[in-house]
Parts: sequence; C-alpha cells; structure tokens
Amino acid sequence: MNCTNREAESIIEGSWEGKFIQLENDQSNHALPDGITMEFEYPRYKFEGELVEQGNYYIKDEKLHLIPDDRDEKRELNIRQLSQDSLRLHLIDTLGQREVLFIRQ
Repeated sequence: MNCTNREAESIIEGSWEGKFIQLENDQSNHALPDGITMEFEYPRYKFEGELVEQGNYYIKDEKLHLIPDDRDEKRELNIRQLSQDSLRLHLIDTLGQREVLFIRQ
C-alpha cells in the first residue's frame, strides 16, 4: 500500500466481506463464515460479525484507526494490502496475531 492517506480512504470506501483468516505461525488460509462485513463511508465505519460495532475511522501511516462509538479505546490495524477489490488487515489482540482478507462486495 503505497498511497497517501486520502487515496487510501477513497479506495477503502464501500462494503467488504470477510473471506479468509490466516493465523499466526500458519501459512494456510481458513475460510470465514458468511456474514462478516465491514462498511466504510468516511468518516464512519460499521463492522458486522458475531458482534456489531460502528464508529469513526481514519487511515494514517498504513494503519486503519478505528474509534468505536461505545468504547473509549481506539484500535490500530495494520493494512497489509489495499486495492480496489481486496483488503488485508493484520490483527493483534488477546487471541494472538492473524491476518484477515476482505473482498469488496
């Protein structure tokens, strides 16, 4: 991802469906269940999966910054890939590290 923050925010606009997850120390892609989606309409985002989360977002230094409406914590997700049709995010949390691939809907 070698684009400016405004370019990245423009590219990420729209609806994305989670397709695969790659766990830490595992080179295999594992299919995600249907119904995991992210929607971006600057400055708002919405995530739907087992939980629903929404709030504001911005992109800076190749990181997706999420500011949920109902929490005080802000999260930073490394953007490993962003193109017109795919988004790969690197997640680090209490469950460990993993990468999730989203495909534009």
